Amino acid sequence: MSGRASQRLRLAALVSLLAACATPPDFRALPADTTPPLRPPSAAPQATRYTVDAERSEIRFLVFREGPLAALGHNHVVQAQGVVGEIYLAAEFSQSQFWLSIPVAGLVVDAAAARAQEGEQFASAPDAEAIASTTKNMVGDRVLQAGRYPRIDVRSVALGGSASAPLLTVRIKLGAAQRNLTIPVAVAYLDQEIRVTAQFEIKQSDFGIAPFSVLGGAIRVADTVKVRLQIVAGR
Repeated sequence: MSGRASQRLRLAALVSLLAACATPPDFRALPADTTPPLRPPSAAPQATRYTVDAERSEIRFLVFREGPLAALGHNHVVQAQGVVGEIYLAAEFSQSQFWLSIPVAGLVVDAAAARAQEGEQFASAPDAEAIASTTKNMVGDRVLQAGRYPRIDVRSVALGGSASAPLLTVRIKLGAAQRNLTIPVAVAYLDQEIRVTAQFEIKQSDFGIAPFSVLGGAIRVADTVKVRLQIVAGR
């Protein structure tokens, strides 16, 4: 092994150690958030209700590394599973509404199949210890505060555009923060079923989250997170 390769291995080991040491304390001692889930106003009369199929719906968060030593870190795929919610489809499309709730306990970090599906940027394979450390940091007090805020809520605020390619304004509640975001989506209407797909970006800092970093920012998580979703809902 060359001296340079050996130095890189030692540095990578140091980074892993620092990341593990940065694992936040147990958050369960803090009082849990008791505010009710976000819900839209009452549905329009005669609106058709669709219930989200948790088994067939998924939201993915693509988290990227940056900084001078970014090559020593990994990009991450975080899958939100167990998503629940409802869509109320009104005859006048602009009056349609929906809500989603994402259980933080259902977030899965760096599943091998998901990384493979996301391509070359996720080709490196973090080991089980690194995945466990990333998960613990993500749900801890610097990021999602899972013990206090067990879910991420999303609800509709306004719907514009066409029924098949609407422009949605949604309100996202993540931790103590709530922000509105306007995103383009695609909607397919099938027999007894609606399928919604979208791609957009959010910034952690918009929700009061300081992106994780080690070595004085030499390796850090990018503020911008890419979001991809597929929501399937049936009557």
